[in-house]
Amino acid sequence: EDDLVWYIRNGRKQLVVPLDFWRRVIYTYHDAPMAGHPGRDETVQAITTLYYWPAVNRQVKTYVKYCLVCASTKKGGANQERAPLRPHPPQRPWQCISLDVMGPYPVSKKKNKYLLVATDLCTKWIEAEAVPEVNTRRVLKFLESIYNRWGYPEQ
Repeated sequence: EDDLVWYIRNGRKQLVVPLDFWRRVIYTYHDAPMAGHPGRDETVQAITTLYYWPAVNRQVKTYVKYCLVCASTKKGGANQERAPLRPHPPQRPWQCISLDVMGPYPVSKKKNKYLLVATDLCTKWIEAEAVPEVNTRRVLKFLESIYNRWGYPEQ
């Protein structure tokens, strides 16, 4: 009918998809922005409401199995429960610090729009400095001023 091949099963018509278009159909129902990366069964169900090809179940299973987005976000992927990032918290002050750059913020009267923040991870003591721009020289100068007052952290 209209140069299209239809598969009729249980009174339902499904458009037969040529081999060259299988991947495109699976992409549309699994990866496309509005698809939302449903699981294998949901993807098969959505596809088979309109389309048919002999290996649809196997093709979708393989496609979803190797989907990088699903592998990194579904159960067993990157979002599965893991050990804490810091299994050994610092035991004494100035053992370990963190450094953050915050901004850009609205420009202040002194022309600053960024904030450099160093935090002692044991005591949560904060050292901060407002700066107009962030570059290597500015960060090193900030760290040098902290090290001159408190010494170098162990880590």
